[in-house]
Formats: sequence, C-alpha cells, structure tokens
Amino acid sequence: MNVQVSEILKYLGYSGQKLEPAFLAEIDAAIEKVRSIARPKHVYRLFELTSLDSLLQGQDIKHHVKGAEKVLLMAATLGNEVDFFIRQLQNSDVKQAAIIDAAASSTIEAYLDGLEESLRAEYLLKGLFLSARFSPGYGDFPLSVQQDFLTLLDAHRRIGLSLGKSGIMSPLKSVTCVMVLTKQAASLATDSCSICKLRESCTLRRRGLRCK
Repeated sequence: MNVQVSEILKYLGYSGQKLEPAFLAEIDAAIEKVRSIARPKHVYRLFELTSLDSLLQGQDIKHHVKGAEKVLLMAATLGNEVDFFIRQLQNSDVKQAAIIDAAASSTIEAYLDGLEESLRAEYLLKGLFLSARFSPGYGDFPLSVQQDFLTLLDAHRRIGLSLGKSGIMSPLKSVTCVMVLTKQAASLATDSCSICKLRESCTLRRRGLRCK
C-alpha cells in the first residue's frame, strides 16, 4: 500500500506550516505502525443495475451508474486491531492517536486504490472499463443505505464488517463504495467538490486543497 504523507497531512489539517523533521519522523513511524497491525480485508460483488434500484438512492449516484453494464459493490476494512490501538492511544497520547488515526484513514484509501487498480487492469483484458469509486455520503447518496449495502455483500460474515445502532461502521477504518463497468471508456474523475454538502464551508477548499 502506497500511503502518501501528503494525504495524512490533509487529515491532520496541515495548511502550509513548517514541518519539523521530528514530526515527519512521527508520521513515517505511524505509517509503519498501521501497516504492522492492520489486517486489511475486502469483499465485492457484481450486480445488474436493475437489481439495485432500492439501494442506489439520489441523483448523484444515478448519474454515476448511468450506462453501466454491471455495478460493482465493494467493502473494505483495516480490521479491529487498528481501532483498538487508536482507542488505547487516546487515553495516553492524544497527539499520537491523531497521527495514527490519520495514517489509518490514508491506509484504507491506499488499500482501495490498489484494489481498484488491479480490478481495472483485470476487466480491461475483458474489454470493460471500471469507473472510479463512489461511496455512500458523497453528494446526495445517503449513508442510510449502508445496512442494505453490507447485507448484499454479506460483509459481516465475510470480512467482519457491520453497522452499529448509531449508523457507524465497525471497524471504523472501513469503506464501502460503488464502481461500474462499462463497454466504453469514460472519465474516471469524480468532481467530489461539486457534489459535496460541505463545499461552501470546506477549509481544505479554501486552502486550494481537495480531500479526494
């Protein structure tokens, strides 16, 4: 997993401050620590678009899947070990806990990037093009679909991923996403800023940065 320091700095709210070597060393150590304790797993399934009418709620996701030959649902997690370690640190070293948390968030995204790249190459050999990821919570694609999403993937049994009563996934460092397969190449870029509910108040955007 190619975890980028720049991505971790985004999660930490970096805005151009001078970075001391000691702090960069802490980030490097956090990346290695997360790698050592994470137990990444994933599951995905292909579906016919017409079978997902009740899941794909909102105009943004409907636009994303337009023209799909198949729809690929995926869930991935770093495992409970990362959550447990972060909780321990929060009781003893809040700064280190924040750095580890940011490193873990970047690690799950890097893990998904690798999966996406591998799948894209695999399907290209079959003459199919794989879109970028689109997750519940993007635009008007509601988080309320998460339970049905996980049920369709049998995610609890297969990778230990479930949804709590509060609507938060467990383990915390987990992601669900939708990708589509098409017969014609399309832009892989998703303008995440244009569909984000927080675009007007986003501190990253004001600094000329993006979270995706």
